Amino acid sequence: MEEIIISDNQAITTSKRPPATAEATESGVKIIPRSEKLLTRILGTRIAGIFSGEPQVEGLQKDSPPEVIDLSVRRGVAELRKELQSGATEKQERDKRIERIVETRFPGDDYTAKAARACFTAWAPKYDEHMKYHEDAIRYLVQKATVLHEMARYPVLGERELRSQQGRRQILEMTCGTGAVIDLLCRALPESEARKTAFVANDITPEMREKISARMERLSKKRRPLEIKPDDQDIRSMEYEPGQFDAAILSQTLHLIPDPKLMEFEKYGDFSRGEEDHKHIKTEVIKRAFDALAVNGHFIMIDEWKPKLSVIPEGMGPEVTDLFGRIFRPIERAKFRESVMTKIEGARLVFEGKTRIDGEHDMFMFVYRRDQDKISCRGRYTTSETGNTKLAYLRHKAMNRVIGTLSVTDRIYVESFPKNGNVGFRHFDPDRCLLIVSGEGPVNRDDVLRVGSGNRIKGKYDSVVFRGVLHDIGKERFSSFLGEVMESLNVGGTMLFVDAWGRESNMGYLSRRKLRDTLENDFERQMMFEATLREPIAEGYDDGIYGFMYKKVSK
Repeated sequence: MEEIIISDNQAITTSKRPPATAEATESGVKIIPRSEKLLTRILGTRIAGIFSGEPQVEGLQKDSPPEVIDLSVRRGVAELRKELQSGATEKQERDKRIERIVETRFPGDDYTAKAARACFTAWAPKYDEHMKYHEDAIRYLVQKATVLHEMARYPVLGERELRSQQGRRQILEMTCGTGAVIDLLCRALPESEARKTAFVANDITPEMREKISARMERLSKKRRPLEIKPDDQDIRSMEYEPGQFDAAILSQTLHLIPDPKLMEFEKYGDFSRGEEDHKHIKTEVIKRAFDALAVNGHFIMIDEWKPKLSVIPEGMGPEVTDLFGRIFRPIERAKFRESVMTKIEGARLVFEGKTRIDGEHDMFMFVYRRDQDKISCRGRYTTSETGNTKLAYLRHKAMNRVIGTLSVTDRIYVESFPKNGNVGFRHFDPDRCLLIVSGEGPVNRDDVLRVGSGNRIKGKYDSVVFRGVLHDIGKERFSSFLGEVMESLNVGGTMLFVDAWGRESNMGYLSRRKLRDTLENDFERQMMFEATLREPIAEGYDDGIYGFMYKKVSK
């Protein structure tokens, strides 16, 4: 991409992609366009504001067209150039100091491992103080995981009833930090469940492992004896026994898994040799986790979107921020679903849900099962073998499980995130909702709308459920019908779509992705995603019942 030179008193035309680096020159300031994601990280908010349309520099005119920025005489590029020169000198000195720390204290490893150890060694003394910013969000997501453990067909933390009194379910937490997730999970589980659980606490940083040992010792004294085994493997090369674990947890690490080979190029400014998010190395880590899972074991991933480093506690200095930036390679949520997890053999989505951290970003939890049916493609049950009556009964039971489970996770969601701006959220109530069904079969309730009946919706509701009816609506009418139903839903209310998808349940035009795209694009100002849940219909049957839950945030 071409370079842009800003000289004194000269207006410039910016490229469509914002610049990512700036350096002082004799004639002005040289701007080298790169990726929008790197803009704020490399330039900082003060300089980035010039190109984002929200300038924070005195003299820039906010009402200028976006493609033209007028640098006024009052501010001038000379002062900007002076700031960049001063900042560059300070950054060079800081970089040299950090390089000395990384190379002298952590010899022998590849650069990314050394940078990660250096970052979290410096961070360890105040890490728990920093994590208070996220702990509430993680606590609510852990509560949802325990709901899934109790209510889903396959318990996400391992078998509820172990084969022997001496046996323990085995849970691995990768890059566990100071053990906050293990702590929260032990507190959320009933006493009897926690006593049957053994943990492997993995982290490459000795200072972090010392913290988790101290935390678990305190927890054991207060509440219950815990079996915790420390582990120091690098998750990019970790090796465990096949089927060793009932569950594997990866919390707040996905965006911090870089590829050392790509980073060698990036250190010298060459970003053309691979993807910025380093998704292939993230895929490899998750594959290793799945290899260590038992059949029908679960992978639980917790992380934030939009990913960012929140405020560092006072006294930490800039080194943690700089080191964090060196290993920070964020990935988009949709790309994680569609470009990473689709490459994991046997990975079957169980749950995706979120809770709010602050006004800018959310904490998400993904749960995937190492599904035996998907691994072997058994497909034992088919319509012809089970008969329509039995299959309808199995689907009915699976739909009830989806609706019942999501009604419980919704209460946790509303407790953790009661308002969106001025809109207060209402609890989802499956017993007091508008139920939209197909034109066949008896339904013993009054608040029912049958598709194709020609009846109009009467009244307003806090909850609306589309139950097994999406394939009856039709492609041409789907968006308009959805708009009509949305008018009957109160702001702050819940809309839930429950239906079957899979090889036998042919939804035609309406794939799961199409449904999400319609809700999150055509109705993005009105509807906000809350959760997705999949329940199997029967063992050996590839199709599943999915529930997609959304909140209405505006008229």
